[in-house]
Amino acid sequence: MLQHIAFYRFVRISDMEVTLAALRAAADGLSGSVLVSEEGINGTLAGPSDLLDHFERQMNSHDVLAPHFAGMTFRRTDCRTPPFGRLKISRKRQLVEMGLPPVDASVQPEGSLLTPQQWREFIQRDDVVIIDNRNSFEYRLGRFGNAIDPGVANFRDFPQWIHAQLPEWKAQGKQIGMYCTGGIRCEKTAAWLATEGVHVAQLHGGILNYLQTFPGAGLSSGSADDSNATSLSRAVPDSASPSMDQADWQGECFVFDNRIALDSHLQETGRDPDTVYAGEADGEFRAQRAKRLQAAVKDGVAPSVVLCPPGAWDTLHAFLCERFPMVSPENWLKRLQAGDIADTAGNTFNVSSPYRAGIRILYYRSVQQEPAVPFEAKVLFANERFIIADKPHFLPVAPSGRYVTQTLLVRLRQQLQLVELMPAHRIDRETAGLVLLTTDARYRDAYQALFRRRKVRKVYEAVAPVNPQLQFPLQLEQRIEQAEHFMQMRVVAESAGSLSERGENDFNARVRIHILQSAGDRALYQLEPQTGVRHQLRVQMASLGLPICNDQIYPVLQPEAPVDSITATYEKPLQLLARELAFDDPVTGETFHFCSERSLQWAPG
Repeated sequence: MLQHIAFYRFVRISDMEVTLAALRAAADGLSGSVLVSEEGINGTLAGPSDLLDHFERQMNSHDVLAPHFAGMTFRRTDCRTPPFGRLKISRKRQLVEMGLPPVDASVQPEGSLLTPQQWREFIQRDDVVIIDNRNSFEYRLGRFGNAIDPGVANFRDFPQWIHAQLPEWKAQGKQIGMYCTGGIRCEKTAAWLATEGVHVAQLHGGILNYLQTFPGAGLSSGSADDSNATSLSRAVPDSASPSMDQADWQGECFVFDNRIALDSHLQETGRDPDTVYAGEADGEFRAQRAKRLQAAVKDGVAPSVVLCPPGAWDTLHAFLCERFPMVSPENWLKRLQAGDIADTAGNTFNVSSPYRAGIRILYYRSVQQEPAVPFEAKVLFANERFIIADKPHFLPVAPSGRYVTQTLLVRLRQQLQLVELMPAHRIDRETAGLVLLTTDARYRDAYQALFRRRKVRKVYEAVAPVNPQLQFPLQLEQRIEQAEHFMQMRVVAESAGSLSERGENDFNARVRIHILQSAGDRALYQLEPQTGVRHQLRVQMASLGLPICNDQIYPVLQPEAPVDSITATYEKPLQLLARELAFDDPVTGETFHFCSERSLQWAPG
C-alpha cells in the first residue's frame, strides 16, 4: 500500500553534510521532499509502508540521525495518487521563509501547543481570534469556520499585518489562536511573537493532526467557500460564541503535492488545480506550474518542443524523420514505441499516429556518444529562489550540441530534484567558476534581468602572456560580432580611433583589466566585464595580443577533438575562471557576494 508521511522538528543541526548523506541513505526508494537547515528539518515522503517503516526506524536509531530526530512525530496517511515524482533532499537557509528576525523555534512558549481536543474547545470561546497562517487560496478551499484570512500576498508581509491588528485585539481582550497545515509555520510564528511579548495558542500538528484525531470533523463537502455556513469576512468574528458546527473544520485541506486536496477523512478529493488557484493574482501561473510539475522530466532533462508546420506528411514518424535527418528513422521508431513523444497535454504518440499540423510535440534529446565529463560542480549556496554553483572546466552549463546529460543543469536537476531549475546566465563550457541558477519559474525573470541590466558585478581571472607595451589597469571598449565561422566572434570596432565614428552606445563589449601577478612571460589577470557578449573576454584578450592560455578557439580555431580522444584535452583547461558574483537580490534587496573556490594553473616562480 502506498502511504504518505509528514514530519518536522526545529532542532539545531551543525553537521549538515553528514546529516544530508544519512537522510538520503535512509530515504532510498522513497519519493518526496525533505528540507534541512541549521534550524531543523521539514519533510513529506511517500512510498510502500515497509520503506516508510525503515525510514522512521533510521530516524530513531541511526548514529547520525537519532541525536537530532529521535522521538519526532510522523503523520501517516494512505494514498491513492502518488504524491511525488521524485526524491528531493536539500539544504535551505531557513525551513520557513517569513521575513522574520532570527528566532529559536526549537523551544516553544509554555502552554502554546494545544492538542486537537484542546483546540476544539478553544475555538468555541467568544474571547479568541483565530488566524489562518496559510495562503489565501488554501483558506478559501478549507478552514476553521471562525478563522480570519490575513490576505497577505507574501508571507513576508505577515509580521506587519500582525502588528497592525494587535492594538485592537488587546483592547478587546482577545486571545490569539493560530493554525496551519502541519504546524511548522505556526511554531516559528509563535516563537517570534513570544519575543514580542505576545502569547499565541497554536494547533499542535496543524490541520492534518486535527483531522487525523477527529476524522470527518465539521463540513467537508466541497470547498469552504461552497458552504452557506461559512462567512468570507476577514473581520474579527463577532463576540457571540460559535456553535461547534460553525467553528469546526469546513471544506478541504490543500496539500503541496500531486494529491492537491484532502477531505476531513484525509482522503483525496480529486480537486483540479484550476479551481484551487482561481481568483489569485498569479493563479494561472500556479495552476500551470502544478500541472507542469506533474509532467515528466526524465533524469533531469526537460523535453524539447517543436511546432508541427503545415505539410503533407502521412504520419508523425515521417515528419520527424524529415525534420531531424541526423536522427535515424529506427531511433524515432523506438522513441514512439516507448511512448517518449507526446503533445503538451501529455497524450503520447505511437508509430502510426497521423500527422497533425499546428500541434506542439514534446520529445527528449539524446546523443549516441556523449562525452563523459569526469569533473563535478559544487553548490556553494542555495535558498528557495536560486543556487550558486561552482562549475568545473569542460562542463557545459546547459544541453547543447554533443552534450545533454553531461551538463551542469541536468546534473543539478538530478542531484537536487529541482525540475524548474534554469540558469540565469551562461559561461562557456571551457570556463570554470560561478553560475547562478533559479529554482522557481516565478523568480526566473527577476534574476535574469539582473544580468540583462548589468546589475551584477562579475570578476574573472585569467592566465595569459605579458605585453610590456600595455599599461594596466586598462579599460577596453569594443564592438564584437559574429565571425565567419559560427564558433568564433570578432572585434569590428574599438574605442581607440573609432569612437567618434560609431558612437559610444555602439560598443557592446566593455571590460576593465588589471594584472594581479606576473612571472616571466605570463601574468595572472583580473577581468571585470561590464557587458556580457558571447566569448567576450576570450575575444578581447586575444585582440590585445594576450590570448588566454589553452584557448582552442582564439586567436586560431583548433579542430574539435573526436569523442574517443576528448579526454586528452582535459589536461589543458582554458585558464579562465569566473571568480566572483555580487548583486542586490531583486526579491529581498539583500546584498550577496560569492567567490569561487577553484583556482587556475598559476604558479609563479
